Amino acid sequence: GESTSVAGSSERDEETGDDLGRKTVGEIVVPTPRLLTYDPAPSVTGLGDKASIGAHLEGGTRQLAAVLRDALAVALVLNRTLVVPQLKCFCDKVWGGHDNIFNFNCHYPGSADTGHIPGPCPLDHFISPSKLRAAGVRFVAAAELEHAPYRRAVSGRGTVDVIVTDAATAAAAAAVEGTIGTIGVPSGADEATLVRLLGAGAAGGAPLLRLSTAVPGTFGGFNSPKLGVWFNRRVVTALEPPEWCSECHPQGCKNLIPAEVIAKGRLLPVRGVHDQFCAAFQTPAPAPLVSAQ
Repeated sequence: GESTSVAGSSERDEETGDDLGRKTVGEIVVPTPRLLTYDPAPSVTGLGDKASIGAHLEGGTRQLAAVLRDALAVALVLNRTLVVPQLKCFCDKVWGGHDNIFNFNCHYPGSADTGHIPGPCPLDHFISPSKLRAAGVRFVAAAELEHAPYRRAVSGRGTVDVIVTDAATAAAAAAVEGTIGTIGVPSGADEATLVRLLGAGAAGGAPLLRLSTAVPGTFGGFNSPKLGVWFNRRVVTALEPPEWCSECHPQGCKNLIPAEVIAKGRLLPVRGVHDQFCAAFQTPAPAPLVSAQ
């Protein structure tokens, strides 16, 4: 948040009195951050509403590979800071291999009656935020929007909802203007197309762009080879999820986890008494490098 010890004021339009969204501290003008966020819900459609390690592995892979990677790419080409929403977990995060969550319906022991799974969870339940930041990515958690300086970007004016159309529409429409504060873009739009549609005009000047219907394939690829290679080497590598394990005591993993889910990970013996299941979400594929559309 912003330090309360620094005196400052918001610039206002002399005629209308409207807050222009620029914070002045002494003679320094601090601009309103340029942000981009997205709705992760479409990426987990069809996975149901029950706690399940199978749904968790599938949902995590979809949220990382299908949406987060593309949102990071869109934010990069538009020179915006990504606001990462809370993702959806279908199983509690396993911080140590001795956790026995599979015996408690994918909840921490003693918490199965809370009903908090499935439910929202932070980014560190999927990947390492510190690795992502070390890769040079500008991002903040959604909760930061309640604090300065991000609060000014979502104070009620200047938010544009970006409706990502399906692939069939992409060939027929470059953009579909909707109601005020809404713009359509074709799914699979490349770097140049996104900059043309969202880098200027009302969308370009908006403090916050919201990808309201982000779907797999939202980002079609980089036209700039240098930028694309940098993104794939640094950012996609940082999106590699760590493996985690949980014990299956006392029944054994094969009695708690479906065989098709076990096939996505591995079983390891524990002290010669029982076993544990270890798995990881799939690492997102590199973003494509393409010629301009």
